[in-house]
Amino acid sequence: MVLYLVQHGTAKTEAEDPARSLTEEGKRTVERVAEHLSTLSLALDRIEHSDKLRARQTAEIFAAKLHPARGTVQVSGLTPNDDVELTRVRLNQETATVMLVGHLPHLSRLVSRLFALPADHTLVRFQMGGVVKLERDDAGRWVLCWILAPELLLRSLNSPMTTTDKSAHPKLDNILVATDFSSASKTALLYAMSIARRHTAKLFVVHVSSSQSEGNLTDAWRAGHREIMDHFMTGRLVGVQHELLVKSGDVYAALSHLIEKYGIDLVVVGTRGRTGVWKLLLGSVAERIFRQASCPVLTVGPNVSGPDPEVGPERILVPTGFAPQSLYAVKYALWLAQELQSPLALLHVVTDRPGTQDQERIRSERMARLRALIPSGEHLPSPPESVVEFGEVSEKILETATRWNPDLIVLGLHHIEEASRTETTWAKAYEIVCSASCPVLTVRTPE
Repeated sequence: MVLYLVQHGTAKTEAEDPARSLTEEGKRTVERVAEHLSTLSLALDRIEHSDKLRARQTAEIFAAKLHPARGTVQVSGLTPNDDVELTRVRLNQETATVMLVGHLPHLSRLVSRLFALPADHTLVRFQMGGVVKLERDDAGRWVLCWILAPELLLRSLNSPMTTTDKSAHPKLDNILVATDFSSASKTALLYAMSIARRHTAKLFVVHVSSSQSEGNLTDAWRAGHREIMDHFMTGRLVGVQHELLVKSGDVYAALSHLIEKYGIDLVVVGTRGRTGVWKLLLGSVAERIFRQASCPVLTVGPNVSGPDPEVGPERILVPTGFAPQSLYAVKYALWLAQELQSPLALLHVVTDRPGTQDQERIRSERMARLRALIPSGEHLPSPPESVVEFGEVSEKILETATRWNPDLIVLGLHHIEEASRTETTWAKAYEIVCSASCPVLTVRTPE
């Protein structure tokens, strides 16, 4: 069952209107919110509202945009100080998709009780004209899916946006971020939210507990909802379709299943290094995703620092050895650079140790090959920078990153069946992720 909870729009004072109808500004705000929701195909069965004029007017504005199958329905038990228990019991038995337009403090108390919390515990902070989406899963537990705050929505609608033709771009519709609620995972979530917003992707926030304990799972649900609420309050999740998933069992097996089930296009993981979540994720789990996932993986390492992830990468470095997987990485990095209008640098590392004369000849030849990788006429803010270095690959990548200061490194990976024959490749990638001061995106040539 899907439930949309709405606080009525801004109403006149009793001195202005004893019936407390909506103000003109209140009507406009509700109309903008309803118009935005109309793009989401909500498929409502009905919109319920209290007997208060301001709630009925709000419901009618939403109905005009969302066209619920059974229209608007006035029901009892939704006024500001009504007992929430009857409504809670009714909603726990409901199967249709319903929107409920009501008042505070009733709505706030109702949400808390649906989550089996005390009624006076404020889980959600409503705003006039705002919408909260809840969903009841197969186990009967309620999930907080998203909150639409009118102020933040209007701010985002008034902000300039860049539109591009996505038909020629890599697919980026579904993003999964793995979290254990550590500081490293929180940083990864910041990056995942920013990417999801820029690409209008759905974000799956996933926590997998190795414990089957019902208490641990309940604690994980609450921790996840608290973290999501924090980001709603800061505006980072405004306009981002998302879903919190809490699973139990083997971490890698659960994540792998979700990647396939939801058609994940990008996995985001955070690490603290060789201990903690790194040991949990990259040591035994994320390293397997790193090696075996067919989708790109963005790893936020322990030394990551730099601009707010909300900005997006402003400088992109892509190493290439001219093998198919690294050439695909160049293509992917070029798309990102065009999308974000970010400077791009291409790096080639020669691992042989030629003499001085041969070194200059090889450098000149490889520089020409690098420049040929980017067709003329590509829409970039500046010509790509080409760099040729001699030495050990991971060492030179990190040295170049220190010197050029990118916000993102893009690496190409071997196909899955080749991975077992190239163990040193993974060790080098592991070292880069651990040491880089920016996130590392690993991509694999599409099958």
